[in-house]
Amino acid sequence: MTGSAPLPSLEQTLPVSSSLLKNQDGQTLTATTTLTCISPSSNTDKGKAETLKSSTDCSVTNTKTTINKLCTSKPSPTNSNKLVQSHKIKTQRPKTARSSSQSSNSRAKAPLPPITKGTEKTASSKRRPPPTRRSETTTNRPGTSFRRTSNQSPVGQSRLHTLRPLHGTRATAKFYIGGGNGISVLSAPFLARGWTKIEQGKEGRADTNFKIKWCERASDFDFDAFKEKKQLIGRNPKIACIGNKLRLKKTLTEFHALPASEVRGMRMKMHNYVPATYELENMKERLSFFDQVRENPQAAWIIKPTGLNCGQGIFVVEDGPAYVQRLKEEEATRNPHKRKLVRIAQKYITNPLLLQGRKFDIRCYMLIATTKPLTVFFGGPGYCRLSVEEYAGSPAENKAAHLTNQAIQKKHPRYKEMMEDTTWTMEKLNDYLNTEVIPESNANVEEDWVLNVLPEKMKSIMRHVSGSIKGKLDDRIGIFDLLGLDFLIDTNFGVWLLEVNVNPALHTNCEALQEVIPPTINTTADIVLEVFEKQVSGKMVLPIECDLGSFELLRPLR
Repeated sequence: MTGSAPLPSLEQTLPVSSSLLKNQDGQTLTATTTLTCISPSSNTDKGKAETLKSSTDCSVTNTKTTINKLCTSKPSPTNSNKLVQSHKIKTQRPKTARSSSQSSNSRAKAPLPPITKGTEKTASSKRRPPPTRRSETTTNRPGTSFRRTSNQSPVGQSRLHTLRPLHGTRATAKFYIGGGNGISVLSAPFLARGWTKIEQGKEGRADTNFKIKWCERASDFDFDAFKEKKQLIGRNPKIACIGNKLRLKKTLTEFHALPASEVRGMRMKMHNYVPATYELENMKERLSFFDQVRENPQAAWIIKPTGLNCGQGIFVVEDGPAYVQRLKEEEATRNPHKRKLVRIAQKYITNPLLLQGRKFDIRCYMLIATTKPLTVFFGGPGYCRLSVEEYAGSPAENKAAHLTNQAIQKKHPRYKEMMEDTTWTMEKLNDYLNTEVIPESNANVEEDWVLNVLPEKMKSIMRHVSGSIKGKLDDRIGIFDLLGLDFLIDTNFGVWLLEVNVNPALHTNCEALQEVIPPTINTTADIVLEVFEKQVSGKMVLPIECDLGSFELLRPLR
C-alpha cells in the first residue's frame, strides 16, 4: 500500500481471524479477532506507529490475550495509522468485576510478542472433540466394571454374567453373608465385583457399614438400623406371611376371599393347588378338622409345626380318629400357663408320582426383587429331590420313604452312597418321564411335559402367591427375598404347593445342585443390584437389562 492509497474510513472494522483460547480451568473460549483502523489524528506523527487495544468480555480473572500486528501500509510523511486489535471472547461463566487500575496495571506489565506470518490458525484447526460421555451402565474406571465367564465361577458351572457395580460404590463396597447355608455360592457374585467380605462373628454381625447383607436367620438382621436406598438386605421382615406354614394358609385364604374386581385374571380354586390345611390351635379350625376325619377316617394327614424347618417335628398320621382322641386328651390336661405348640394338619397326598419307585418333590425359586413396586420373578428351572428308600410301608414308621425333605434324607445311613441319585435336574426328570412314565400313564399327558407344561403350572401358582402378599410386606427400597417353593406331582399330573421356604438350601454337594444353584444366585444378584441401582437413580425398574437366564418376570394376580 502506497502513501497515496486511500486509508480505511474512521473506525472501519475488518475481520482478521478467529481462534480458541483456554482459561486456567481448561475451559475452551471462542475468540474473534478484528482490526479497527483509525484515521491519523496528527500531521506531526512520523514513522511506523502501532497501538494495541485488547478488549475482552471474558469473565475469568487474570485471563488476557495480547496480539501485536504491524500495519503493512506505508505511512505518509505527515500521517500515521493506529492499528487497534479487538478480541471479543464469549463464555458462559459469570462476569467478575475488575477495577480500572488493576486492568491498566496488568496491561502495562504484559509483553507484546510479535506475530509472524504463518503462525495464525483458524478455529477449526484448534478445535478439540468433546469429551466422551460415559454410558450409565458401563465405565472405564478400574474397579467398577466387571465381567465373569463360566470357567471363572468359584463354584459350579455358570453362563456368562455381566456383573454390574452397585450405584455409587467402588470396589471397596462390603458385604456380609450370615450362617452356613451356601456361603461360597452367595459370596461369589460379590467377590467377582471386587467387594470386601465381612467375616462372620459378633463384630461382623454388628458391622453396619455394608452394602448388602444376606443371612439365613432373621435374628442376624437389624431391620430398624437398615438404611433405605443405601443398603440391601436379603430378608423382608414381614415375609413370614407366606414363609410360615400357618400364615401361608391364612394369606392365601384372604386372597381367595377378595372380590373379583380386585384381582387381575382368573383364580384357581385354592383346594386345587394347596392340600386342605387346618390350624389345630384354632378351636374353629380344629372342629373342622375333626369333621373331616369323621367323614373320611381312612385319610392320612401330615402334622407340621409352623415355626420349625428342616423337617423338625413333622410326622404322618394314618389313623385319623385315634389322633383326634389324642388331641382331645391333650387339651384336657394342658397346662394353661405353658405356651402352645402351633401346628397344622395338612391332608397327605397318598398318590404321589414315583421315580424308580421313590417319592420326589420339586424345589423351584421365586425372587421378590423389590416390593416398591412389587416385582417378582420365576426362578426356574429348579431341581428334583428324591427319597433314599422306595415308597412303601407305613409313613409313620418309615419317614425316609415318605418325606423327601433333604434334612431327613441326610440322616439315612445310605445317603452318602446314594447322594448323587437323590437330586435330579429337570432335564433328567423330563427324560425319565418321557421313557418310563408317560407311555404307561392313563393321564392325557404330552411328551416333554416337564419342560413345557410343568413350568406354566408352577408359574400360575406363584402368581397366586405373589398376588396374596401385595400390601403385606415392608416396601422399603433395598429389601429382597429369594424363596424356595416346594411342589409335589401326583399320578394324575396334578401340581401341589407344599410350602414356601424363606431360607432355601443353597449347598452344592452334588452335580445337579452345582448346575442349578450357582447360576440362580448369580442371576439373583444381577437382578437385585440392577433394580436397586435404578430405584436409587429414580429410573423405571422395568425392563430388566441384565441376562435373566432361566428367570422370568411374573405378573402377580393383584
